[in-house]
Amino acid sequence: MTDRERKLLGDIRDAADELLSFTRGKTEADYLADRGLRLLVERLFLVIGQAATRLRREAPDTFATVQHLRGAIAFRNFWFTFTMKSTTGLFGASCATTFRCF
Repeated sequence: MTDRERKLLGDIRDAADELLSFTRGKTEADYLADRGLRLLVERLFLVIGQAATRLRREAPDTFATVQHLRGAIAFRNFWFTFTMKSTTGLFGASCATTFRCF
């Protein structure tokens, strides 16, 4: 494994650990009431998805050995698309309300 692969996997692990740490014990109501938490969660999911996308492109063999990375990329793509549409007014409700993400 190259240093670059280790770096990308470390970024994924670190973001996932932070995501769990910041959301542990939180409820949907906590999430909806705390804009900072929502922004943090969004950012960490974007980091995971971006690192997974780079790993898939740069080291497909390593990417194939890690479970759930395809799902992380798909979720990042969905989240980005939804966020862009919601900021242009195509959706009125939040992701948590519309899709029961939390």
